[in-house]
Amino acid sequence: MNERELELAKQLRTYADNFAAFSFVQGAAFCYLLVQSLPVACTLRSHWCTAELLLLIAGLGYYWLISRCHRGEDRLARAPSTPSTPSTSDDTIGEVTLMIRRIRVALVIIATLGEMAIVVGARFFSPGLERACACALGCKP
Repeated sequence: MNERELELAKQLRTYADNFAAFSFVQGAAFCYLLVQSLPVACTLRSHWCTAELLLLIAGLGYYWLISRCHRGEDRLARAPSTPSTPSTSDDTIGEVTLMIRRIRVALVIIATLGEMAIVVGARFFSPGLERACACALGCKP
């Protein structure tokens, strides 16, 4: 692998890390917004199907971006270079790389499913939120 290919592979790894991290941070920000804003929570409650669809699309988008980075990195790793015999060091690096890739994908899946679970919980399993939304629409306490 020449120097330019090595630099591009490093950039792809960084991009994949950033996509995974952003997915998780987006989920945390989404949860914080729901807790802090009754109008947002009430809107989410009334349009929960749309929210679920958008969260699923976002999660699939993050997964797609990460998988594209992984494929590009693999393509660069298979680029013609000086022939060498595989060593145990290469095997260890390959195992660690695979573990990191699995963690990235797991973070995206956990964040996406967690956000979707929160939406379902807010819609179907939150009587306190139901009362608060009803009062926000005009009930007399």
